[in-house]
Amino acid sequence: MTGKSRPPPNSVESTEMSSVFNNPSTITIGDDCNLQDVEKEIESQRRCSSSHLSVGIIVFLGVVCLIIGIVLISLAKNKQPLEELERTNFCTSSEEATRVSFYQFLEKVLEKTFMLNPNMLFFKPRVTSEEIRTQFKPYDPTPSEVKRRTDEAWRLLAEINNTDVDETKLNPRERKALAQVKFYLLHVFGQSYDANYYNADWMLGPNFFCWQPICHLGAEMSNNLQYFEPRNITDLEAISNILQAYNKSIHQYIENVKLGVKSGMVGSVEECRAGLDSIKHMYSHIAVSHAGVLQEGFTVMLQKPSFYKELTQDARDEWQNRTGRTVFDYVKNLLIENVGKPLNNLISYLENEHMSHCVPSNVSSGLFSRPLRYVYIDGKPNTAQPTTRTLGTGEEIIGAQSYSRILSFFTTTDITPDEVYSKGLEMVNHTYPQILELARNITGLDDTAAAIKQFRAKLSSQEMYFNKRPFPANESNAEAYARCNNLDGNYYAGSQNNIQLASDSNSEFAIDRVKLIGVSTNNSSQLNDTRDQAAEGQQQGAEESIPKSNSSRQRDGKEYHSVLRENISDLRAEISGILVMAMSFLEPKTRDMFYFTGEQKTTPSCPVELAPDFNPSSASQSYENRDAQCSSNCQRDSNGDACFTYSRVLASYETGKYNVPFFLENMGPTFSEMSVNAHEARPGHHTQAQGFVEHFTDKCGGVISWINQAAPSLAFSEGWGLYAEMLIAEDTDSYQDQLWQRYGALKWRLWRALRLVLDAGLHSKGMSRREGLSLLAKRPIIKKLSHFYQEKMKAFGPTDTGQILKQGSAPMSFLESHIKQFVECKLEPKIPGCELILEPTKTESNLDHKISVQSYNWPYPKRHYV
Repeated sequence: MTGKSRPPPNSVESTEMSSVFNNPSTITIGDDCNLQDVEKEIESQRRCSSSHLSVGIIVFLGVVCLIIGIVLISLAKNKQPLEELERTNFCTSSEEATRVSFYQFLEKVLEKTFMLNPNMLFFKPRVTSEEIRTQFKPYDPTPSEVKRRTDEAWRLLAEINNTDVDETKLNPRERKALAQVKFYLLHVFGQSYDANYYNADWMLGPNFFCWQPICHLGAEMSNNLQYFEPRNITDLEAISNILQAYNKSIHQYIENVKLGVKSGMVGSVEECRAGLDSIKHMYSHIAVSHAGVLQEGFTVMLQKPSFYKELTQDARDEWQNRTGRTVFDYVKNLLIENVGKPLNNLISYLENEHMSHCVPSNVSSGLFSRPLRYVYIDGKPNTAQPTTRTLGTGEEIIGAQSYSRILSFFTTTDITPDEVYSKGLEMVNHTYPQILELARNITGLDDTAAAIKQFRAKLSSQEMYFNKRPFPANESNAEAYARCNNLDGNYYAGSQNNIQLASDSNSEFAIDRVKLIGVSTNNSSQLNDTRDQAAEGQQQGAEESIPKSNSSRQRDGKEYHSVLRENISDLRAEISGILVMAMSFLEPKTRDMFYFTGEQKTTPSCPVELAPDFNPSSASQSYENRDAQCSSNCQRDSNGDACFTYSRVLASYETGKYNVPFFLENMGPTFSEMSVNAHEARPGHHTQAQGFVEHFTDKCGGVISWINQAAPSLAFSEGWGLYAEMLIAEDTDSYQDQLWQRYGALKWRLWRALRLVLDAGLHSKGMSRREGLSLLAKRPIIKKLSHFYQEKMKAFGPTDTGQILKQGSAPMSFLESHIKQFVECKLEPKIPGCELILEPTKTESNLDHKISVQSYNWPYPKRHYV
């Protein structure tokens, strides 16, 4: 052993050191070294010197420990994870935002939103249960309230537009929020329909998508009333008042539609029928009877005993003495009288009286020809009853101007209807020649006219669909729609007390159809035999499913439900397996386009599954995402009892939902499968929407996180779906030797181009329906990307799409400016602010960020294949 040896146990050094460490308070300095005599001077000096040495050592060690402690504390403070430091920089308010009080303005907008829309309190950040209990009110469609909301939103818009903001000095998050809040206010708190008083569309009734607030009363009721668990008589009275207020709201909505007849705001017969089908689908049980409200998912919570667990027996007894009913019976009656009955009356009015005022499409096929000049009855104008053509406050209604304002909601830009029309024609002229060339290649004919004739004959044949024979008529009529509106086993077609359920054979026809839906997602030629077998099985099952009589369909609901659930369980597994095969074909084709792992991952972990869409007016596929936990798009009450979802179909799916129309005349066509899969699932809406909620939702918190959820951009979501189709068609070999699938992609591209022409033509140019049909007849075989910096766009690589995906719901105007700035930063990384633009997209899990997927999707849960 090297070094100085340890002192003996009884040495001076040992004793003193032991004293120091055992009794540190006995150490003294200075005067303790005074000597009494000279003889002891040397010994005293030695002892005093030893004491000073000991003290010096202790002081030195203390100073060292202090320095080390300070250093460690400093290191600990500076040892934040890199992503935390980056997030701090990204989330910090810029000097410009502080100068113009931007955050305070956003807070003002937030408060005004929920003050003017108390029916949406559930979505208010940091809302308390007490706040909902004291401030919640049902949706109010009173015209004066619609006007008040519009005027206040536009006043706030004028305020921000008149604020001198230097956008170049805002950070990326603030620039995006500025674009979003302007869009949000322009469209009256982010609503597309029935929100802008001056558009007058709030008098037209529900539309095909049923995006109006009247269609979402169920979600509104379920989300907010969960906070009204009664504890006393006063609380029961509050519930009673709220349900009675819903009665007034629904009756006011009926009056609004009647006002539309008087003012000339009435749709065509086709539009009226599509809107009717949509609202009947939203309230399918109520559409059958008033009492059907008790079977609607959004009322289950109010019928659960656990909802009333805090209510004392004394309060229950007092309530029964006062009303003559038990609490449960009273609430059920309230639901029937104030929700079921008025909604049923609304549906009845739309189906009967109002339908008689809807006009032939050759009279009006769009907003350009509205308001009508006369009230129509059964397709004929009553010249003795001219319409007012004005709003109640005297303003003239101009349909073309209303269309222009509504158009900007969907484009999120200031593009004009004329520009949309011209762009559509340009795309038609570019795409149609490609289809003609493909027709010649498929038919092997050089003569274009002969090729078109043979090609059209092929398109019209049944072999172009997954069902090789037509479905029986009784599977696609009104009775089938009424009996088959979900896969939960609740196929109601009668009153609450005399429920008629579909027969076993009808459940077989439903399952056979959904099997075909599942097959239609496969894009591998290896499953042709499976398709044929499914088609044969479908036909045999359909032949056996012809209804005999209503009396034969009377069955015990629980027994039927149990049998059907077993069938559906097997069906889900089959559909999932087929979808996996389809996705396994496309997803590898995109491996160089996205990050699938690592800190820049952009693709979702949550899977996607198929579900049938039972809306009989629905002819297009659609998609619904889930939250970051991949849980269903629903909200449970505080007892965990009720779970209401926007979708009426397979609500328990814990995956993204890829919805396929159920009541199509034919399942298919087969040539659309690859482009539809690309659009709805991967790399389309599922990659985009589910990937966003898993990876890119705002983690900074605060008011910008709210506006990021509250201002959805449908132009971005649908634009991405079209872009995904282009990725598969143009940047992969998916269509190599697949000419029919290539046609499917071109066909839909042409169809959308034609729709740009038709949409702008019908609503802003006065095009008639006949002219529109003529345009389609001339095209019988039926990405918008800015060209900025074309010479520099090589800097934007294929995997840089994460820069687009992470923007989520950004308006297109911001998205374009952001991509421009990203390209500039890739070329010149040292430009001030580029460190925030170029930082990795970061895939920190959103599991700890309680993002409301309902808020993210509100009120547009489905992304349609349009």
